[in-house]
Amino acid sequence: MKKQDLDNIHKLKDSEFTNLLHSISFKSKKNKDKESDKLKEKILKKDNSFKKNLALATNYIYLLISPLILLLSIYYILVKYVFNRQMNTLLIFLIFLGLFTGYWSIFKQIRGRDKWKR
Repeated sequence: MKKQDLDNIHKLKDSEFTNLLHSISFKSKKNKDKESDKLKEKILKKDNSFKKNLALATNYIYLLISPLILLLSIYYILVKYVFNRQMNTLLIFLIFLGLFTGYWSIFKQIRGRDKWKR
């Protein structure tokens, strides 16, 4: 430091000197990099949790809809080739059966995840 800078520091009042010290960062670049890395990790963790929840939700939708589509296609085949007429009771029964099997598969998957977490 130059002598003139030291004289200027000595002339500062206590409050001005403390403000100057607070404004100066004594952290090394490594510490700053670590802080920025921690911030990046938090952002990535939030982003990953969103992606994980989105994937889980779409998986549940597929589990719920796939039995419905399968049973409705079976209904279509039965009506077209076997019965040759529409049967509303069979349609309602197959829709409820598809919903039940879809919810049951979601329940089994959730129950299986809880077992793995323990």
